[in-house]
Amino acid sequence: MRKSVKIFTVVLGVVVGLVLLVSVLVSPVAKWFVEKHDVDIIGREVTMDNLKANIFNGKVEIEGFKASEENFKQQFLSFDTLAVQIKLLKLLKHEVELSYIHLIGLDGNVVMTDNGLNFMSIVRRFQKDKPKEDKKSKWTVKLYDIVLKQGALTYADVQRGSSWGVDGLRLNVPGLTFGKDTTKAGVAFNFIDGGRLVTDMKYHAENNRCSLSLDLDKVNVSMAMPFIKDVLTVDDLTGSLSGKVMLDGSLDNIKDLDISGSLTANALNATYLDHQPLLNVNQLKVDVNNVNPAKRKVDLEQVSVDGLNLTYELFKEDNTWNRLFKTQNDTVKESVDSTANNQPWVFGINHILLANSAVDFADHTRFSPFKYELTNIRANVSQFCLDGQNDVRLNAQLPKGGSLLAIWKGGLNIKHSDQHLQLIIKNLDMAAFAPYSEYFVGNKLENGVLSFVSDNSVKNGMLNGNNMVDIYNCEVGKKNKALKAEYANVPLKLGVALLKDLDGKIAFNIPVSGDINSPKFSYGKIVWHAIMNIMLKAVASPFVAIAKAAGANGEELKSVAVDAMQPGFTSKQYTNFAKIVDIVSNQPDAVLVLTQQYEFASTVQQMGVYNFKKQYYFQQNNKADGQLSLSDWEAIAQIKDSAPALITFTDNATKTKGKTMKQKVAMTFSQDTLQQQVAKLAAIRNMMLEDYLVNKMGLPKERVVVRSLPVDELKAYRGKCCYDVELQMPEDATLPTIEEEE
Repeated sequence: MRKSVKIFTVVLGVVVGLVLLVSVLVSPVAKWFVEKHDVDIIGREVTMDNLKANIFNGKVEIEGFKASEENFKQQFLSFDTLAVQIKLLKLLKHEVELSYIHLIGLDGNVVMTDNGLNFMSIVRRFQKDKPKEDKKSKWTVKLYDIVLKQGALTYADVQRGSSWGVDGLRLNVPGLTFGKDTTKAGVAFNFIDGGRLVTDMKYHAENNRCSLSLDLDKVNVSMAMPFIKDVLTVDDLTGSLSGKVMLDGSLDNIKDLDISGSLTANALNATYLDHQPLLNVNQLKVDVNNVNPAKRKVDLEQVSVDGLNLTYELFKEDNTWNRLFKTQNDTVKESVDSTANNQPWVFGINHILLANSAVDFADHTRFSPFKYELTNIRANVSQFCLDGQNDVRLNAQLPKGGSLLAIWKGGLNIKHSDQHLQLIIKNLDMAAFAPYSEYFVGNKLENGVLSFVSDNSVKNGMLNGNNMVDIYNCEVGKKNKALKAEYANVPLKLGVALLKDLDGKIAFNIPVSGDINSPKFSYGKIVWHAIMNIMLKAVASPFVAIAKAAGANGEELKSVAVDAMQPGFTSKQYTNFAKIVDIVSNQPDAVLVLTQQYEFASTVQQMGVYNFKKQYYFQQNNKADGQLSLSDWEAIAQIKDSAPALITFTDNATKTKGKTMKQKVAMTFSQDTLQQQVAKLAAIRNMMLEDYLVNKMGLPKERVVVRSLPVDELKAYRGKCCYDVELQMPEDATLPTIEEEE
């Protein structure tokens, strides 16, 4: 008996000693083994400051862990402490259960190269070939109390030369369970900066496919700043993100990912470039049917935006959009999959809603800065797509009570799809656009209200449109000749003044048509040239414009018909001249110019015939050739050229018979004599008219010019004998309407 007890004691002591020896040696041996065979196991060098393993309670603790990249130069992963406890007895039941996993001071580097993510080489080492027999695993894995503290991750894309990083990473997961067939995981944790994330993941090992559900609740969007700053100059971003997103895809190709769900961003506010305002949004909601980057597909059910306030500025070198994006120094290489790259994007949004929004626009490219704000913007878009018909309706409020309505139906490819665009602008304050009028023509708009209705249709590439312009009380400042305006020769102030009617209103229509596929076609140029033509036409004939503004028919009064042979004026002619004086008397800066014009050759011929008539009249009335009275002129004018008595008289005077009157004139009178007589008679009429306008009607002499066309112009003139009426005035003349004068 004693011998048996002694043997048992010895055996037990040996066993206990061996166990103790193993417990003592397991930690250094395990550390030595891992560091010795690290390259064989994971293909990287591994070092540890300390490894503690307790075979009695299943606790393992690693300190100062470091793992290199495959090139053994850069660091791939490190952490300060990893503590794990495994329930050893559970292994007998084909269960792997960890009571806790505590990881402190994680520092990982994820790198995307041409060969994929840098950690995929480790994954591939542990991937087994497909078994010959499809056997399901009997093992169940349970992980509890997963804690990550003081973590940091860095992501770098070598191909695109960009990198992002996050630090202060924390994770607190109560538990994970991995089934025998499909791996399932549920994670719920709070972000340090605010918000909560709940995830539900399923991993199918047979096809290496993963399904992930992300449920976000008021997640602080500022956590994305490290990623955003890599591509944008945004320096501050606040707001929260909520919603549920489902992702389903293969880990073999992370781009082939189907995304669906709904996201809502609240109270977004972003600034850029030293805290300059960029945008803020009260609420942005996106409902996603399906997004797949590999298939270049974006299918959104609805995008709704409420309370958007956007700032956009133009500078001489660039604009807000250019300044928002950082310059890419390195050219991003094209994807190896050329087919995917060449595949066009399929983009569609079933419904877009925009409400309670505003846009602040500033243009710093002109002589004077231009600032404008659109408020209360509302938009409703149905079936927005890249290659089909879109239906857009947009309303906006303009400063000082103005409004804008735009309705568009058409495709984004303007040149190859039918279009219909209606634009209605009411009560637009024109003075706000003074920087543009100053830049283009040198004058600032000082006052005025514009209404504009534009209706344009494009069918088979052919444009037909009408643009109704209605302007009231437009006032233009003096031209700044020191500025090098693009169209400095356009007399804007004068043109606007001349186009006003009696009530200070300007109204005209601009029809637009043409082939929009023509390289010479420009809608803006067509409209601009039409406006300039209207204005220059008024400037070229200011009397007609002023007469119209005064309520008179300027076309009827623009010329006063006279007889080339009359020495004075009739009552009707005096009446017309009086009407002209009434029109121009209210224009203190205007100079009235009346130019006598007649067909030179026919008038000279008439003077020769008149000389025959005068001689015949003197013979019939026994008068000597001398000064004629007005009654004598009228009596002579009553003699017809075809009167038999006159023909007989001229035959006897020229001692010819059967000659025409023109031939008889040429035989009797020299051309110089006849031309002198015509010029003298025209001068008499000019003198009488000037006397009437100045001394009888009271126009200042310096404001009246009565003249005849020069002889060389008269010889080329083909028209009726008349006085052409026009006004001369400086470009900056002030032209009040009759109503203003009253």
